[in-house]
Amino acid sequence: MNEIFIKLSKKLIFKKVLLFLGIFSLMISISVLGADLKLRVITKRANVRLKASLNSDILSQVPLGAILESQGKVGNWYKVNLPADESGFVVSGYIYESIVEEVIQEFKEPTIKEEKSQEVAQPVTQRPVDREESPVKTKEWGITGIGVKIGLNSANLNGKNIEEIEDWYDEKLKSKLGFCFGGFITCNINEMFAIQPEILFTMKGAKIKEEYDGETYKASINLTYLEIPVLAKLTIPTQGNIKPNIFAGPSLAIKLSSKAKAEYAGKSEEEDIEDLKGIDFGLIIGIGIDFSLDSLAKGKLSVDLRYTLGLTTISKEENEDIKNGVITLMVGYYF
Repeated sequence: MNEIFIKLSKKLIFKKVLLFLGIFSLMISISVLGADLKLRVITKRANVRLKASLNSDILSQVPLGAILESQGKVGNWYKVNLPADESGFVVSGYIYESIVEEVIQEFKEPTIKEEKSQEVAQPVTQRPVDREESPVKTKEWGITGIGVKIGLNSANLNGKNIEEIEDWYDEKLKSKLGFCFGGFITCNINEMFAIQPEILFTMKGAKIKEEYDGETYKASINLTYLEIPVLAKLTIPTQGNIKPNIFAGPSLAIKLSSKAKAEYAGKSEEEDIEDLKGIDFGLIIGIGIDFSLDSLAKGKLSVDLRYTLGLTTISKEENEDIKNGVITLMVGYYF
């Protein structure tokens, strides 16, 4: 019995040793294959990002034909190593699969006479990295942008009682141009959805122009507000630096001034309008584009076209319906 037991034990030990050697050989083979995986950039300039996301920060940009060492693949992204900095610290990032191709290269020990012009990609721009800290903080959620905006308004008045004003002048109310400027904060909920509160100085109103006794009569209603919109912003994912978006949300406008101005026969008069409310509520809808510029390290530009629809009458008179309506074209900059 003891001899049988000893033989069985030897067989089991021998099988375990073979299994261990097989697993060890497989691990070595996988590591060797992973080390040989290289990628060639096939676009003019490729972004290497901190995380496997199009909204993640750009760590570096590499040129067409550059060769990168890959550590593997996560979904549609390759994890790659960037060249070591002066202190020898290596930064890893992610590059999208559609802008690179796999290259199988045999290992060749470089000699002193050989020049390795394209064996390692040289980044166009790379941020300095501190060993003690994370290279760059991701901006997939939380406050991702603080900026300023300036734009041009085309404002008019609408409502049930506007026809009475037009009948009195015997002319249609026309749109009045004005300025709009202020600041904003963008707070990301996820990669596509964000909340963007703004605070804006904006000029609204309307104007009218008619001929009377051979003279031109001009009248304008000039309204200024401090407007506070809170916008829900949906960004459409793209592979490039251009990010189209749509947005909508309520706005609260606090009246700063309300004046009526008349010009006739070379004379001009202006007076305050007393019968207008101090608060105006509205709804904003619009479309926009955010895009990065290579010359700006962290900044982004934005362009948006929006319409502000007045939801409540601005008149204090009972049963009088007069509302604001504004089309605005704005240009902004994210710091």
